[in-house]
Amino acid sequence: MSMDDLSDTGRIVRRVGLTFPVLYSSGDPATPRAYSGLMDGGTHPFPGTYVIGRDGRIHYEFVGRNYVERAPTSDVMDALRNLAG
Repeated sequence: MSMDDLSDTGRIVRRVGLTFPVLYSSGDPATPRAYSGLMDGGTHPFPGTYVIGRDGRIHYEFVGRNYVERAPTSDVMDALRNLAG
């Protein structure tokens, strides 16, 4: 789920060529709340990073405990390299 400005999200989706739906919320907590994705008393989304293969399976998953905890870049890159073979 993107909490970024819609124009930024759309630009990234087009640039990267994503062919799947991207869930978007413009800062309104209703969308992430519907997916149980809010923390800090309902003001910030849980940060999550997923690497999804062409087969549709999740090959890497990271969900942070707070809004500053992010997936280590090296872990994400390793997951991508493993998928690439």
